[in-house]
Amino acid sequence: MFGSDVPVGSAPSCTTYSALLVTPPNAFQSVQLTAQVPGCSGLRVSPVYAGTGGGGG
Repeated sequence: MFGSDVPVGSAPSCTTYSALLVTPPNAFQSVQLTAQVPGCSGLRVSPVYAGTGGGGG
């Protein structure tokens, strides 16, 4: 997941998401996670992959 904390255009501040709803791989139920995630330009969500490489994009 990627977000930005830089306001866009003439916006004085950003929306902050206070929670995320996550469905883990191979699961049928979602889990709500408390978070403080900035969303100035919206959020980009990518799939979750097994491993330690990280890397998003």
